[in-house]
Amino acid sequence: MRDGGAIVSVASVSGIVGYPMVAAYVASKHAVIGLTRTAALEGAPRGIPVNAICPGPIEGRLMSAAGGGASMPPEVDPFLKGVPPARYGRPEEAAEAVCFLLSPRASFISGATIPIDGGLTVSPG
Repeated sequence: MRDGGAIVSVASVSGIVGYPMVAAYVASKHAVIGLTRTAALEGAPRGIPVNAICPGPIEGRLMSAAGGGASMPPEVDPFLKGVPPARYGRPEEAAEAVCFLLSPRASFISGATIPIDGGLTVSPG
């Protein structure tokens, strides 16, 4: 039986790795991933896939307000430290991943945590 639909949660790379001085934020993003995995198990009998995306630094107002962004050279931008391509993601890059996960083409993907981070979570730096 498939009731239809799909769910995509938005966590963060902070749900995959830890960062100092932002414990509450990191804990909340780890919680989003845990809830996503539980919902994936609960939605499976009804054919509802549930996944999470974990964006890294994405260009926009949030990054600018946090002190990074286009006005800062990439080599000194603290939010790009450890991002191999040394650039911010574009909002449409995250949106396209969400659209795919909500599409019928992704119906067998469930419980996944998908980083959209330019390799930040696999980078040694």
